[in-house]
Amino acid sequence: MKSVAPREGANAPRTRSFLKLYWFFCYAAVLFAVPLTDSMADPPPVGSLPDVQLYAGGSAKTINLYNHISDPSGTQLGFGVRSSQRSYVTASVSDSTLTLTPVAVGSSTITVKAYDALNTVYVSFTATVEANSAPTGSISNGQTTVGSNLTYALSNYFRDADGDTLTYSASSSNTSYVTVGVSGSTLTVTPVAVGSSTITVTANDGKTSTNVTFTVTVSASPNNAPPSDPPGGDDPPENLGDPPPPSNNPPVSSDISNVTLTVAGGNQTINLLSYFSDPDGDTLTFAEHSSDQSYVTSSVSGSTLTLTPVAAGSSLIGVWGDDGEFAAFESFTATVSAPPNNAPPSDPPGGDDPPESEDPPPPPPDNPPPPSSNPIARRGNPSNSPPQPVGSTQYVSLPVGASTSVQVSFSDP
Repeated sequence: MKSVAPREGANAPRTRSFLKLYWFFCYAAVLFAVPLTDSMADPPPVGSLPDVQLYAGGSAKTINLYNHISDPSGTQLGFGVRSSQRSYVTASVSDSTLTLTPVAVGSSTITVKAYDALNTVYVSFTATVEANSAPTGSISNGQTTVGSNLTYALSNYFRDADGDTLTYSASSSNTSYVTVGVSGSTLTVTPVAVGSSTITVTANDGKTSTNVTFTVTVSASPNNAPPSDPPGGDDPPENLGDPPPPSNNPPVSSDISNVTLTVAGGNQTINLLSYFSDPDGDTLTFAEHSSDQSYVTSSVSGSTLTLTPVAAGSSLIGVWGDDGEFAAFESFTATVSAPPNNAPPSDPPGGDDPPESEDPPPPPPDNPPPPSSNPIARRGNPSNSPPQPVGSTQYVSLPVGASTSVQVSFSDP
């Protein structure tokens, strides 16, 4: 049987050309659709950062950026950062950790760049630096023996000029010799073995912190065990060893009353030994602090506290009495008032000069009596002994324009 191939029609070449063109466009569509599909499948990172509060002189703040910015597809992100005001806040980023460091009081806009292979976003927030007075304090070195703990009431050693509540923590440089613990504001130092350790106490006001270091030296406990019996007898010797060293009692203090000063009215001194004492008779050294020296300045020389008024206002004065191991603390308020108005009184009515006495004073006698060394004794009976003053002379300082009353007492022998 003879096979017969079908004949192509007149439109066959045109059909083949159309099919070739169709497949070309399909192939091109696939090539150009792949990037578009990948971009649609990889959305950009999303997130935000809250504003940050920092404090002048305080520590830097770190932020884990992955806690605030993420990629919906789970792609790992890269980060960059910029600060608009580096004179107030500096910013840096390492991996996903953002570090903000306060420099001075002011505000800066922080811009974080988050990016992956195809997308980049920018997230901005404000970092503000506020003023704050860091806590202040000091602790003297201490000594103890194995088995004798030391305790410190840290509120007696630290203060905050802003009145902020302080929290405390502590560490020991060598726990083989000394361990430490803090409960509230009480520091307990526990000696472990003979040696020395540096103790670091941190006081934090919630904004900034201050570290104070001191050394604790541990010596061996005295050996008070009875010695072995001497040969030839059963009685031990009378000397059973040195007695343990006496413990040191901390200084004690009493309240100091508030003080009122006047501008240009002169300094005021306070004898601090009237308010501080040591039960063991140890010599005390004193330190002071004025919370606002634009109103009152303070200084200590020996045991004398001197307050100098500067301008009308109030300042909190703190005083420490230290026996070399422990310290007592007192505070009071010094208020400076404005000076009194010392303007001269107005002229009396009717003229510029005060009225004169109508009667002139009597003329002196022709034969005046001889001068007397004690005119008071010459009055009445000249044979009497002169009256004598009772008590002692006291000097009183008054500001210009003020007045007071003085009572003088005499007795007649």
